[in-house]
Amino acid sequence: MKNKSLHFAVGLILSLVVHTSGFGQVKANSYIELYTGASWLGGNPTKNDYSNPAAGFAKTPGVTFGLSGTHYVNAHLGIGGLFSYTEYGMKSDQLAAGTDAAYGTAYGEAKVTSYRTISFLIGPVYSMKALDWLIIDYRVAVGVSSTTSPQINYSLLDQNDAGQPVSYNFYQNKSTASALGMQAGVGARIRVYKGIGVSVRADYFYFKPNFSLSYTGVQNYSPAGRYITSYNQPFSGITTSFGITYRLGKN
Repeated sequence: MKNKSLHFAVGLILSLVVHTSGFGQVKANSYIELYTGASWLGGNPTKNDYSNPAAGFAKTPGVTFGLSGTHYVNAHLGIGGLFSYTEYGMKSDQLAAGTDAAYGTAYGEAKVTSYRTISFLIGPVYSMKALDWLIIDYRVAVGVSSTTSPQINYSLLDQNDAGQPVSYNFYQNKSTASALGMQAGVGARIRVYKGIGVSVRADYFYFKPNFSLSYTGVQNYSPAGRYITSYNQPFSGITTSFGITYRLGKN
């Protein structure tokens, strides 16, 4: 899916550059954009099968926001960049239920943080002025995506042979990993007033962090418990966003 999406986006931009016609001959101004939206993650990171080590228990959609911009080098082609932050919550109830069942305890709880990704990407942008107030942008970008895995605090409650309550607490520590990040998509910018406008975009994204995971306080561990020391699964999906743009220049 990753290679097909990137090949399609690159081919689309190149074909537009080569086959520019009378449509959209007006030069697009350079611009900056502040945006927010939803990140629709798919694949193994969103699965919640406790016995599957590839399951990541991530909630989807996540939330994303960022700053982007494009500097044009000719009538249609520019260099674009973006800096973004994306966060996916965790399915803590399903994770706690699986842990409780694995240990055979009376009660299990998992207190978690989130998957958090910071990305800096750069790449070519091809723009066409469809109407006097509407510009269509095609963008492919690559760069670095740094992701932090959730901190997971497990609490298990049970009774000993004397009927007294016994609690077990252990932790999966958060981990940070950087990887190649990629994005390809299309957007539209609508002029509202002078240099100010609004934008909508849809982008395919991909990155694959390789987390090294460690634990604190693990004791009396159940063989059926979830104990993984690494997590290397692709994070991919579609981001939809809405933004405010500011045009640079006087055209």
